[in-house]
Amino acid sequence: MDDIKIELNQDLEGKLHSFSEVKAHSLKIAEAIAERARELAPVDSGQYRDGIVVNKPNEKGVARVVATDQKSAWVEFGNRDGSQPAQFVMRSAVESLGLKWKKGK
Repeated sequence: MDDIKIELNQDLEGKLHSFSEVKAHSLKIAEAIAERARELAPVDSGQYRDGIVVNKPNEKGVARVVATDQKSAWVEFGNRDGSQPAQFVMRSAVESLGLKWKKGK
């Protein structure tokens, strides 16, 4: 049997992400995550919940869910003194949809 060697084009991933179907799928997933996160969000004033929005796909085809309220990090990760426990809303939203949470770099 002959050995077969396949060399992938390094630009392939970037080209795939530029397809409108890939961008549309990324946006659909991000919208589902944002909707679920808003359902799970604690509501005091509603600013945290209402600040969970979707950024449209970027040049790499990636849509992102972001929390824009100034207290978002405290809600998500808690604070140092423990008076605000971490609630992991975004992570819980991702995992509740059967997706895998990937830590940022």
